[in-house]
Amino acid sequence: MRLFYIVTFLAALIFSSKSIWAQDPLPYGPDTPPTPPKKEKPIDRFFFGGNLGLQVGAVTYVNVAPLVGYKITPRYRAGVGINYIYTNFFGQGFHLVGGRIFQQYFVWKGIFLHAEYEFMDYPTGLSFPNGQFRRNIANGFFVGPGYQQNFGKRAFTNVMLLYNIIWDPNNTIYNTPFALRFTFGF
Repeated sequence: MRLFYIVTFLAALIFSSKSIWAQDPLPYGPDTPPTPPKKEKPIDRFFFGGNLGLQVGAVTYVNVAPLVGYKITPRYRAGVGINYIYTNFFGQGFHLVGGRIFQQYFVWKGIFLHAEYEFMDYPTGLSFPNGQFRRNIANGFFVGPGYQQNFGKRAFTNVMLLYNIIWDPNNTIYNTPFALRFTFGF
């Protein structure tokens, strides 16, 4: 019986050593330093995205808001975007056009702080004698937290809860200072 234990022990030792020898060697040895991670090319730091909105019916709403940004550091991003909105309320159509400048700082595992200045050119509802509407510029400064979920190497989606700290109910295109925003990018 003792011979059985010795043979089993030796067989286990031989097979385990074979599996150890079959392992891939380390990419570096004691004399070779590890290779540093590949640096990101400056072009790879750019990201693109935005949001889309659509509502069709008695009230039509179309929103196209592309953006482009740059990863200044792994935690800090900044960018610009344009915003186009078309609305049609019971046959009365309006075009709103604007832009935005934003920045984001990632504080922990996908959670970031967002700050954004936005301006929108919109019709006031008052018209000139020729029937064209007068236009005005609405400004907004949105701040708040957000969360980013990554998909693969480049794709992501963001959800943000923002507050317009300079909201003016007499000069705005929004009916509340709060905004819940969903964006996507790559």
